[in-house]
Amino acid sequence: NIQDSDFLCVYIGRIAKEKSIDVLIDMFSKIKDEIFKFMIVGRGPVVDELKNQAENLGISDRVIFVGEVPHDKVPVYYQMGDVFLNASVSETQGLTFVEAMAAKIPVNARYDLNLEDLLVKNEAGLVYKNEEEFINNIMLLKQNKELREKIIENAYNVSQDFTAEKFGERVEAVYKKTIEE
Repeated sequence: NIQDSDFLCVYIGRIAKEKSIDVLIDMFSKIKDEIFKFMIVGRGPVVDELKNQAENLGISDRVIFVGEVPHDKVPVYYQMGDVFLNASVSETQGLTFVEAMAAKIPVNARYDLNLEDLLVKNEAGLVYKNEEEFINNIMLLKQNKELREKIIENAYNVSQDFTAEKFGERVEAVYKKTIEE
């Protein structure tokens, strides 16, 4: 039930309490425009709670629970989105951020010091500290195509530092340095 004219917000990952998806749903519910949809992809122990929350907030027609998808299909779900949302402050590696960046979808994430180098310094995504900033970031990405394209380009460039090849090069450099020493 997604139209080309819709603005699709996406979360992809494990559906667990520490991911704060309930916070995302609550903040998303404040956006009253029907063209805004929120697609949640993944599985986990709190799916039913989140479905009930969306129902209670009266937005179950705009919150789409996809469930788990095959790993090779995950990039397609990123690319369907107009913005990747995240509210977790317990990320240690932020792989979903990098995946979104590589898929050329802007990230709107709750501020966490861990995101400073990845998103903020590189102008590779937006961060928020409260509901107002969360909503303003989404509206900004919808309305300002030039900013959106700049973020996408910066994010994609940053994501290339996390490819398998780059990882391999870093591991090889560690081995070479160890052998030298």
